[in-house]
Amino acid sequence: MLGIIFLVPLALLIIYGEQPLLERHAYRQTQTALTTFWIIQEGLRLDYLTPVLGFPWSVPLEFPMYQVIVALFVNIFSVSLDLGGRMVGLIFYYLILIPLYLILKPFGKKAIFIGMVMYITSPLELFYSKAFLIESTVTFLALISLYSYLKYLDSNLKKYLIIFLISTTLAGLQKITTLLPLLLVYFSDNIYFIFKYKNFPRNRIVVVLGIALSFLPSIFWSLYSDIIKNTGYLSSYISSTQMREWIFGTIQFRLDILYWAKVFIFRLILLGGLIVPVSLIVYRYFKAKIVFNRISFLFLITSLLGPLIFAPLYFVHDYYYNSSIAFMICALAIILCTNEAELINKKFFSIISAILFINYIIYGLFLNNFNNKIADIDKNSHEIGLYLKDKVKKADVIVILGLDWNSTIPYYSQHYSLMLPDWIPLENPVVSNPEKYIDGRNIGAIVVCRSGLWRENFTDQTVSDLMSKINGNLFEYKSCFIKIGNKE
Repeated sequence: MLGIIFLVPLALLIIYGEQPLLERHAYRQTQTALTTFWIIQEGLRLDYLTPVLGFPWSVPLEFPMYQVIVALFVNIFSVSLDLGGRMVGLIFYYLILIPLYLILKPFGKKAIFIGMVMYITSPLELFYSKAFLIESTVTFLALISLYSYLKYLDSNLKKYLIIFLISTTLAGLQKITTLLPLLLVYFSDNIYFIFKYKNFPRNRIVVVLGIALSFLPSIFWSLYSDIIKNTGYLSSYISSTQMREWIFGTIQFRLDILYWAKVFIFRLILLGGLIVPVSLIVYRYFKAKIVFNRISFLFLITSLLGPLIFAPLYFVHDYYYNSSIAFMICALAIILCTNEAELINKKFFSIISAILFINYIIYGLFLNNFNNKIADIDKNSHEIGLYLKDKVKKADVIVILGLDWNSTIPYYSQHYSLMLPDWIPLENPVVSNPEKYIDGRNIGAIVVCRSGLWRENFTDQTVSDLMSKINGNLFEYKSCFIKIGNKE
């Protein structure tokens, strides 16, 4: 049975693998793909290209490790970029089973089986298993980090320390919002040890120094990426200092009942596929005392810290839950098998069947339709991108108004773009003088889409002034107004 359910993610890739990157959170998938495309075209550089906000054509977010792997994969196996990115995501999705197995192995075969079934049938994990996103890569690294941390403290073997340093460093570079909860848990675990045992052995001193050392590259990368962003006019608006409230949110935001219901109940527990184990543990809580051992507690806290620290990000982006769900699966499998051994032994196959049945029902009800349900604006942007691909000179820039900084048109047109997002100040000179922010390139086309992101202050006069920047025919295509410059 386990072998069959292991094939479900692969089946989804086979069905949807060649589909354009237009399903849920298309903007983030095409943004990741756009970076990968330009790495393939022009090679890797630290200020890697994501040409959507004008000069300097770079808006570095994460260190592009996943993107480089995809670029190599596409070149080696000669597959399309869309499919290659999905395949690499699925490979890391399956690789996560390795640290999951190693983490649960000390707690017995049933813990391993329950954990793997929860993971492989988790609706959110299943849906994003084929996505062109970094999530499965960073989750794999984060689980390796936690596993090697525990093994080094238990065994003092240097190989685990080396694995810990490498995996923690790479996890932070790939996605710092996954690393920060890990670091907090690591430091808290060591502080607790000091207070409890009034002792701090050498291996813990070494691991604390390793934690600090592993965090340094992420700090340097964040500082560097902000320097690059601040060299551009539009990109400066998305530096970490400018985005602080968007990243961390406010206390008031966390006091809203909708935040708790959406983030922890609906997404983490229901869409995470954790409703059966959570229900069993709640039942146990009212029946008898629940024992949390140190390992289950570390995984539980690590899972919860991400949504608590980065509340707005988790509220808006459901793909952020990949790591939190994996951590929670480890915690729940350990808690169940250490507190409900008798129930697990008696009702093991009933519990597994309930997890399978309920998780697949949840997937079908809430997520499966997103494989085919493409937003009109994303569908139109995809077709506009393909339309402009060969109609605009390769060196020219496409100026886009009304689509925020969604990378779908830039990616599928394979052109540098200057997008005029809805969050720029109304008096922003980029709107009135876009030609000054494209580093001497020519404007090859202008696209104006009155989408749901359209700002009322972008008047007809704004559009008229923008369209006057180039000579050419103005026409309507896919619910957007397009003007392509006359080729000389």
